[in-house]
Amino acid sequence: MIVFYCAILASGCSSRQGRHIAEAVPQQKMEAIYEEIKTPFKYGVVFKHPDSTQMLDSPTIFREHNKWYMTYIVFDGKGYETHLAESNDLLDWKARGKILSFTQNTWDANQKAGYVSLVDIAWAGSYQVSSYDGKYWLSYLGGATAGYEAGKLGIGIATSTVLTQANEWKRLDRPVLLPSDTDAR
Repeated sequence: MIVFYCAILASGCSSRQGRHIAEAVPQQKMEAIYEEIKTPFKYGVVFKHPDSTQMLDSPTIFREHNKWYMTYIVFDGKGYETHLAESNDLLDWKARGKILSFTQNTWDANQKAGYVSLVDIAWAGSYQVSSYDGKYWLSYLGGATAGYEAGKLGIGIATSTVLTQANEWKRLDRPVLLPSDTDAR
């Protein structure tokens, strides 16, 4: 288990459960982690949105049927939409289209920043997405106000029976979490 440095207190820090946390990760452990993850390959930016006037952010990478896929969000000045791209090698990506688009008169009309759920993210794992109840799941940051993460935002849930095609995912009608919820923390 790696214990991270606690910069808040010079004498160390304690977790909420009262356990003492060490002040620093030993140098030997840091070097072992570096040796495991280092790479001689430096490629820079490997994917840009086809429309260079739009900003791309927050990729979620997964693997299905011997191909790599990525969901990502695009900000166009109005708000966020969630898109899908495909690659054979993680270097050459092809945009496939939107999976969460702008809508009208909904709680999430102008903000739909989505993140695929249930992805195997274990180091050297399968990177596959698991389904639950016959569907793939995605949580997203949503809101009605136009602008960069503007207005009151909530968490929404969307599902699809198809993971690797650019089809609109089915969204719940209401957010599952809002900052104004009485039990939100």
